[in-house]
Amino acid sequence: WGAIGIAVCLIALAWTTQQLWASMAIIAALGLCGAFVGIPMQTLIQEKTPEAMRGKVFGLQNNLVNIALSLPLALASAVEARLGLANVFIGMGALVGLGGVVTWYIADTAMRKV
Repeated sequence: WGAIGIAVCLIALAWTTQQLWASMAIIAALGLCGAFVGIPMQTLIQEKTPEAMRGKVFGLQNNLVNIALSLPLALASAVEARLGLANVFIGMGALVGLGGVVTWYIADTAMRKV
């Protein structure tokens, strides 16, 4: 549900780009929804990783996240210049929503096999 909440918040930001307080409220909700994604993900990684490997796994994850954040920033600025900020938020919301639905489907299918 967290990814769907993030998607809704991103799409809502498209209509509040000129309204500071509304944008701030949506960004706060975005952070809350992010917790519904991040906390279970970190818990699952910690539970499934052998204790002796946790430092290496979390170190690698941290590096990959930092590297992965660079490309979207560069792409978003180029796309924003061409399409506008509202369209970038709508596109990101659609992608996050699609990713959330696909992830939910994969997890649900895997749980049914157990």
